[in-house]
Amino acid sequence: RNGGARHRVGADHCRSASSVGVGVAKGGYLMLTRGLVALMRRAESPTAIMTAAFLLEKATGLSTKNIIDETAFTFTEGSQQFRESDWLQRNGYNRLAAALGGYSSYTGRTISPESAVELAALYGGVKIIAEDMGTLPCFVYRRGPNRTTERDYTHPLYQALHDLPNPEIGAGEFVEMLTAHAVLGLDGFARIDRIGRRIYLWPLMPPNVRTDRSARGALIYIVREPKGHEVTYERDRIFHLRGMMLLNDARGDEVLKRARHVLGLGLAGQEYVGRFYANDASPGVIITRPVGSALLGPEKMLEVKEAWMRWHQGLRRAHEPAILEAGAQAMRLDPDHQKLQLLEARKFAVIEVCRILRISPHKLADLDRATFSNIEQLNIDHVTHTLSAWVRRWRQAIYRCLLTESEQLADSLYAEHEVAALLKGDFKTQSDGFRALLEKGVFSINEVRRLMNLNPVDGGDEHFIQLNMATVQDVATGAALSGKDLLSLSGGRA
Repeated sequence: RNGGARHRVGADHCRSASSVGVGVAKGGYLMLTRGLVALMRRAESPTAIMTAAFLLEKATGLSTKNIIDETAFTFTEGSQQFRESDWLQRNGYNRLAAALGGYSSYTGRTISPESAVELAALYGGVKIIAEDMGTLPCFVYRRGPNRTTERDYTHPLYQALHDLPNPEIGAGEFVEMLTAHAVLGLDGFARIDRIGRRIYLWPLMPPNVRTDRSARGALIYIVREPKGHEVTYERDRIFHLRGMMLLNDARGDEVLKRARHVLGLGLAGQEYVGRFYANDASPGVIITRPVGSALLGPEKMLEVKEAWMRWHQGLRRAHEPAILEAGAQAMRLDPDHQKLQLLEARKFAVIEVCRILRISPHKLADLDRATFSNIEQLNIDHVTHTLSAWVRRWRQAIYRCLLTESEQLADSLYAEHEVAALLKGDFKTQSDGFRALLEKGVFSINEVRRLMNLNPVDGGDEHFIQLNMATVQDVATGAALSGKDLLSLSGGRA
């Protein structure tokens, strides 16, 4: 099926190649050959893409970007018209789609993974979610009788998920990388190697991974190796962390495609501000003379300008008094950024990114609605409404991809990130909470000490409850337990 898609795309490319060549010839450039265009469009290897781009630039005198923009590579599929990069991205040709510019947006900016993270708000949001997930330790739990659970430190998954997925990367870095890929809608992938009792997880770059179905309908993964050849893996050889699934039964939703217009607007505003400072040619001061004054020649105007700059240019000469000829006036020109609404647009871009990533604005340093009294609750909200979804996705991905079929059938193992560290409040609030849970018998002393990263103590596994409480009726009738009775019920312990 994949080969048929390649053949159909190749035929469309050859037809569009002819129109491309004619268009360039009309522009006074050399005609693009079908071979070079077909090579660039079909190649997946970075070397092949770079070679084709180099030859095209030599043949036409244009940069690759100008060739792509000028020729407007679009084609029709059914009743819809697509940019070529959109079709390639949608069908798994991620590397070539990125070379052709990514997803198009209304602003004219193309959105690819590389260009999207140039938007500070998006980069910051992805970084916050990925790093927060990377700080959470992951433990393997084993269910015992009566559905009790305890941590299993001997299972091979514990070392792979808690300490070292492979000899080249730590567990925190591994979780950060795959989470960042999934947040961007690229999905996180890792190859699974089982050697003896050890489990190794090797991260894969999303542009190098395509999903497909085998002849039996089973999910398979086609991975492009560094040397350019493709290797097909069965489902049990690939760890796959998906984002939110919407219109695809095998991959997470394409976040960059859905948000390309919003991100394009943010990037355009960011670029406009930068180019304003780089290319600004507006004068700061204009000196006018009365109507009817004698005209100044070019030399005299240059002399007046240089004299003004000698007296007033630079920080050391700021606010020096100015002396003008009779009737002359100096007017200051300041760009009105409020009319352009640059500040409002850039601030709104932060809110839009927060909507896309489901993240609270205060995490991106937008503190308009944050106060000293509610910042703790906002941080807890970040855990319960943002990170909880990714904790669940990691738990289900580990269960689906890393547990063997026999372990899944036994339903005795699962792995999960520990979020308690991020839910801690200030010391007083935390102490009051522990005290209430100890008094109700919910926690034992050692369980509380474990949450505080302290060693257990002898006898600390017992659960205690308060016994010096009675109903109003018992107190009225004298039926409340006496102190001697309480002592006997507690086994003689004071």
